[in-house]
Amino acid sequence: MNAGDYLSNIKTILYLEPYIKEISILREETQGFSGLYRIKLQLKDENMLEIFERFSIKDQTIHVSKYSFHWQDKDKNIIKRWDNAPHHKQLKTFPHHKHDGDEKNVLPCFHPTLLEVLDEVCQR
Repeated sequence: MNAGDYLSNIKTILYLEPYIKEISILREETQGFSGLYRIKLQLKDENMLEIFERFSIKDQTIHVSKYSFHWQDKDKNIIKRWDNAPHHKQLKTFPHHKHDGDEKNVLPCFHPTLLEVLDEVCQR
């Protein structure tokens, strides 16, 4: 699998999700075995999820070096954001963390997969 294959798989998952109303691909770049994407999803409940990953593939394994899954309501209030920006060193899961309901409510978490985020966001 190369980066283009991985990105195609991501888009297929998104296009097959019935809870997603609209998909906007804001950025996608692939080169051999590395790439990144930023995609904005409008959900059927009018909430929004913006997803970002920078990744590489080695020995058929996906390695995500940077990610953000930002979920907000129709009034642009944060519901939850999972990311690995390195600015909460006090957390045991550093740099992985989530903002739950508010930017200031930062909790430890492990790196979620896109499918895990979609399970929560799409109310599966």
